[in-house]
Amino acid sequence: MTLAAPPRDHTVTFYDRDVDAVAEITDFLSEGLARLERVVSIATPQHRHAVETELREAGLDIEALADRSWYVPIDARELLNAVMSQGVPSRKRFRDVVVPLMERVGSDGRPLRVFGEGVALLWEEGNVAGAVGLEFLWNEYAHEREMKVMCSYPLHSMLDRELSDVTAMCAAHSDVRAPSSYAADARTRTDAPDEATRIFVPATPAVTAARAFLQEVFTAWGETEFLQDALVVISELATNAVFKGRSAFRATITRGADAIRITVEDTNVATPTTPEQSMNPVGGIAPGSIGELSSRFGTDLLPRGKAVWCEFDR
Repeated sequence: MTLAAPPRDHTVTFYDRDVDAVAEITDFLSEGLARLERVVSIATPQHRHAVETELREAGLDIEALADRSWYVPIDARELLNAVMSQGVPSRKRFRDVVVPLMERVGSDGRPLRVFGEGVALLWEEGNVAGAVGLEFLWNEYAHEREMKVMCSYPLHSMLDRELSDVTAMCAAHSDVRAPSSYAADARTRTDAPDEATRIFVPATPAVTAARAFLQEVFTAWGETEFLQDALVVISELATNAVFKGRSAFRATITRGADAIRITVEDTNVATPTTPEQSMNPVGGIAPGSIGELSSRFGTDLLPRGKAVWCEFDR
């Protein structure tokens, strides 16, 4: 199957808490109803009921909207079962089941607005290939008619996945929206083991979130002497991953007896031969900045990308 490129309006959002997901889904669907679009919500029962409660509290008559097919709720698991074949989404089943359903809903020619949660169910089950494949089936269909599509994934489901998988999933979308915890004022307590690691999705706020993560770790460790230099370093490496590599990235901070190491791993497959070269074509980082701020730095090539690291002597 040839993978369709993301259409103009296929958004993926990440959420920390269910209440955040419900708020974002509610905003997405209510905006469509206000614009007289046909709205389809392919959600889990938990999220569907919560969203409908919010819509009712906003003054909408959900039952009347459903009767007239302005609002069409669909159980995510039931629809997912209808399009899966031997553990993967079937293009034929998608075209036989989903497409006719969407065409009936939008038979008057109005734009469609679709929230889909089936992909997140596959992802949480560990069926990463199935989730990405289903995203691209939606992309293929979204190129055929006017529609907006939004998917939503819990952020915790990214933590034990390969960076290449997270990057591929994000690449299936035209817009990647970070969770609320990436905001500058959303600080969380970080414990103080000798190694801390976190995965970030490729969205602009990830740079701020990576800085906050480093500051939390350094503060917990009581390491303040070179905190400002370390913040500059992780900002540049995170910027490199998101804007140059268009990649999810993993930031790891390790404290040893003599040094603290900061490592940022991404899926950019550029293969510079020296650390100095890695700072230009790959990331646009000023050649001397990391070398001048840290005690040592370098690049390790990985099977699916690279890891740029630097050390600060304690």
